[in-house]
Amino acid sequence: MLNKVAIFAAVFIAGGIVWEIISALYRRLNRAVTTRLSRRWARLGVIGGDEKIGRTAASPSIILIIWLSGSCLFADAFYFVLNIPRMPHDFLVNSGVALLSVIVLVCGVSLTSLHRWEWDTQGISWKGVLRSRSLQWPTITKLGYSWIRSSFYVSDHQNRRVYWSYQRTFQSDRIIEAVKTRRPELFANASKGFRAACASAG
Repeated sequence: MLNKVAIFAAVFIAGGIVWEIISALYRRLNRAVTTRLSRRWARLGVIGGDEKIGRTAASPSIILIIWLSGSCLFADAFYFVLNIPRMPHDFLVNSGVALLSVIVLVCGVSLTSLHRWEWDTQGISWKGVLRSRSLQWPTITKLGYSWIRSSFYVSDHQNRRVYWSYQRTFQSDRIIEAVKTRRPELFANASKGFRAACASAG
């Protein structure tokens, strides 16, 4: 019994150490990617400006996740193709379906890396791959937070919304500052969810 407990404890401790090492490597890589991409995007005009007139893009963390996922997916696909002749039929079908599902998921996440946000004297807009949305400052009636989407948003009287988040939007605090600059009264009437999300993110 004591041997089992000791083995479990050793595995648990080793797993924790490995997780800390991987987390540290990811944070370091994420900082490097963020620095490199932010400089490149600034040169290309993808991000820039201030709280009055500016633009931003999807978080570099999303790009990093896509790169890592794509690398793992390529390795899995390569291994899958090499071992097709030795795989049982049922396993081959199930593995193929799983691999296709992961490909679809990675492609879906990849689309979010193309999202863009802009704001100026007229209003705020979001541009995706297949659609976009613009709201004029005078028409915005609410500043809130969606727990389902884990995103902040502004909405107008028709409940059309522009979303952004700390996790998926680069320099997302600049959008909040833009809204605060153009429509400061919205902060006084902001939802409790918005205040709680700002407090936890800050």
